[in-house]
Amino acid sequence: MTLVQLKADLAAVEAKMREIVQTGQEVTINGAFTVKNTELGVLEREASRLRRRIYRYNGYSGRTAPDFSG
Repeated sequence: MTLVQLKADLAAVEAKMREIVQTGQEVTINGAFTVKNTELGVLEREASRLRRRIYRYNGYSGRTAPDFSG
């Protein structure tokens, strides 16, 4: 997976998180998995995983700090 793909997937996950918060509906992410009833934890874990992959792709090998932006 390329950096462009990772960033696109992260953008899609973040967009779906916003959609769930706004509508409270079920959403499907890139056909890969479905999140129902505002299970934001699933999306937050996926976003965190993608961010770590982007960091590693960019050469960051240290521990990543917790993401308190949410």
